[in-house]
Amino acid sequence: MAAFGRDLGDGYTLTLRDLTTVRPLHELVVANAERLRAAEPWAWQEQTVETIGLHTEHLLGQYAMDRALPCVIRQDDRIVGAASLAFDPYLGQASLGYWVDAGLEGRGVVRRAATVLVGVARARGAARAEIRTAVDNVRSRGLAERLGFTHEGTLRSAMPLGPVRVDVAVYGLVLWASRSRSRPRSRGRGSGALRRALPHREHAADDEQCEHEDPHRQRDEVEEDPPPGTPPGERLAAARRDPEAEPDDRRDERPPGEQRADAEDETRRAQSGAGGFRVRDHAPDATGPWEASRPSRA
Repeated sequence: MAAFGRDLGDGYTLTLRDLTTVRPLHELVVANAERLRAAEPWAWQEQTVETIGLHTEHLLGQYAMDRALPCVIRQDDRIVGAASLAFDPYLGQASLGYWVDAGLEGRGVVRRAATVLVGVARARGAARAEIRTAVDNVRSRGLAERLGFTHEGTLRSAMPLGPVRVDVAVYGLVLWASRSRSRPRSRGRGSGALRRALPHREHAADDEQCEHEDPHRQRDEVEEDPPPGTPPGERLAAARRDPEAEPDDRRDERPPGEQRADAEDETRRAQSGAGGFRVRDHAPDATGPWEASRPSRA
């Protein structure tokens, strides 16, 4: 297992948490128990050398699988705090945690350690880093903001601290952003801004396209076969509007007597000029069918 270490300056270092840190960490936790219980749920459990040793082994197992980076903060050779990263490979994000001895608060030691860990998360390809802390933890929230994190929201009653549950402030930092797959929206209110920028002819085309998205579908829906009983003239007009219709679809289902009566009425209307044609009656012979000619122009 490769060792991890970073120099924080002024005699402080950030090193990997291993089994040699169990007893020094136990002593530090006991000395800061009251402070830790105000901010950390785990501090309410019994803290012994055995429990801290088991937790350290668990963290080292996560480190071996690239799921965590557990560290301790050292001042020279003395452990004075802890800081860690937890990686979520499925979400592509890293969670950051930290605490330090009461005598070193406000000296910028935790900020240096957290800055290093954020850089590690970015170098390992995490798209986002996150810090969650109790809403009343003013120091931790101030550090998150100084690191460039943004307060993204509050989770109500999300953290147990002994007999009570407290709200949690969620801070996030985007380390890199992928291109959005969504189509960008046009600026302006509705389509008015776009319409004003286009020529008048294109406006009309847009209106026609919106009202008739599929003109072939409109024709298919409107041009249906007339119902039985429709006069022959109307049936003929419907057939002309739909030349692709099958002949069987226009078959007249009425009795032959009614069909002949309607045909005769249609012939009389045509002879009277109501249909726009003048019918010329020729003498019946073998070669002379009925002829129709257009009206003579004056």
